[in-house]
Amino acid sequence: MTLHLLLALPSFLHLAAVGLATVGPLWCVWLRWYAARSREQAVDQLARRLAVHSTAALAVGMALGGVLLGAVWLLPQGGFFRGARLVPPSRFWFGAVEAAFSLFCLAGYWLWWPGGHRSLFHRLGHAMLALLGTTNLAYHFPTLFAVANLYAAQPELAAEGFRQAMLHPEVPARTVHFLLAAVLLSGLWMCSLAGRGQGEPGLSRMVAVAARGVLAASVLQIVSGAALLGALAPSARDALLGASLPATALLGLSVMATVLLLHRLAALSLGDASVDLPRHALWLVAAIMLLMCAARQVQRVHAAAFANAVPRGEPARLPPGTLSTPAQDTPRTPDLPPDTPCAPAPRSPACLPSAPPQVSLTLATARSRAAFPPYAHNLPPALGGFA
Repeated sequence: MTLHLLLALPSFLHLAAVGLATVGPLWCVWLRWYAARSREQAVDQLARRLAVHSTAALAVGMALGGVLLGAVWLLPQGGFFRGARLVPPSRFWFGAVEAAFSLFCLAGYWLWWPGGHRSLFHRLGHAMLALLGTTNLAYHFPTLFAVANLYAAQPELAAEGFRQAMLHPEVPARTVHFLLAAVLLSGLWMCSLAGRGQGEPGLSRMVAVAARGVLAASVLQIVSGAALLGALAPSARDALLGASLPATALLGLSVMATVLLLHRLAALSLGDASVDLPRHALWLVAAIMLLMCAARQVQRVHAAAFANAVPRGEPARLPPGTLSTPAQDTPRTPDLPPDTPCAPAPRSPACLPSAPPQVSLTLATARSRAAFPPYAHNLPPALGGFA
């Protein structure tokens, strides 16, 4: 479990970097539109800084993603990495090409920054680069890693194919949950950057407007988190809800941090001018994501231990000397025509034709002696004729 917990930190950094790169450029497009309407030069400069950070975050996220995929060979039987091995390798190679394309689009969006008053075609082309890069990331990567998580919990679904796995309820729930977390993280990152130039009135108004959108995303994320919890496999859900004490404790701490985050976001959306408030909210988001990554790692360890204890497709083994249930020992009754008379016993080993009472009693006596030979001599004389 120690190695899995150590992987929670790079997993959190990877999710945070990719989340900022996925939604950050969309905030840049909104800032550009806001600056064009309000004629605020400080807002335009903020958008450019956010574009630089989003491009760098994608490069860092790609590097961390490669490191995490390399851990597949370190933990071949554990958790997410077991599911990643079931994903066709072509999906990861295709994902690498798509990530390079998104990095090219975001770098072009940053370097081709229009200065002054440009034509409408120039501004639309510039915004299109951001839209292409972000939508490409949002479409491919959350779904890819959600399917790998699904295969880790339910390996038998890999036989149905990748496209069929995308329709499983857990995959869209996990994808939406990640995208809402990306909106929350990137929005607060933007607000914390704006807090450095708090003297600008345009930035203060922009932070209040953006905080309302972030607050709405945080409420929707709570709803999507509940939907994701309901879509998880029973062993994973039970681990988070009490079967594994560490996983439950980490989930409880993240819920408490979410309550504090909602309080900070409500203050920001109402126009609180405190400089440190966006930064404190951003740290809370980082703490929530790290706690959830750690809870997921612990939950995977618990689910793997449960799967090893009771192998799939095999009945649970009982201790020696324990009487097994009738359902395991009793053979299946053969299918007979509807008009065949059967014995009244509900779990009879075979369906026998009706017989005279003396014959039925004799057969019952023989079965009793065969099942309990030490007690056969205690039977009444009237029942021992067959012996």
